[in-house]
Amino acid sequence: SINCLSFLILKNSVTAGNNMKLLFVLPALASAWVSTPTTPLRRATHLKAGDDYLIGIVGDLHIDPRKMEDYETGRTQWMPIFEDAKSKHGNVALVSLGDLGESKSVRPEETSELFAGTTECHKLAASYLGSFGVPYEVIGGNHDLEGLDEFETDQENLEMFLR
Repeated sequence: SINCLSFLILKNSVTAGNNMKLLFVLPALASAWVSTPTTPLRRATHLKAGDDYLIGIVGDLHIDPRKMEDYETGRTQWMPIFEDAKSKHGNVALVSLGDLGESKSVRPEETSELFAGTTECHKLAASYLGSFGVPYEVIGGNHDLEGLDEFETDQENLEMFLR
C-alpha cells in the first residue's frame, strides 16, 4: 500500500517581507487550506531566486527493504510533478517528516533487531529520498533513533542519523 507516500505539496506565492504563504494540498483527502506563518522564513541556499516553488512533504515512510516496490510505485507517481516544477522554475525540494524505517525486524529469521534507527535504515532512506532528484531534508521522528542494538548511546545513534 502507498498510504505512507501521501504528499503535501506546498507551492507558489511568497509575500512581501519574506513571509511565506503556503498552500497545502493533500490529494488523498482532496482538501486544501492556506496557512501564513507568523515568523519570516529563510530561503534555502540551494533554491533559485524567485517566487515559485514546490515542496513535497512525506511522513512516516517506515521503509521496509522487503517492500521497496511499493515505495518505487509511489515515487513514480510523484516524479512528473517534480519534473514539471523543475522545468518551470527549478525551486523544488522534498521534506520527510521522519519515522524513516520499519519499527520492527525486517529479517525476523535472522534477528529481532528493530530496523528503524539502524545504519542500514538511514542509508536506505537516504538513497530513496535522493532518488527523487531534488534536494531533501529529514525532520527526525520518534522511530529514527531506535538503533538500540547497534548503538551504545543515543548520541551515537543521533550522529548516524545526522549524516
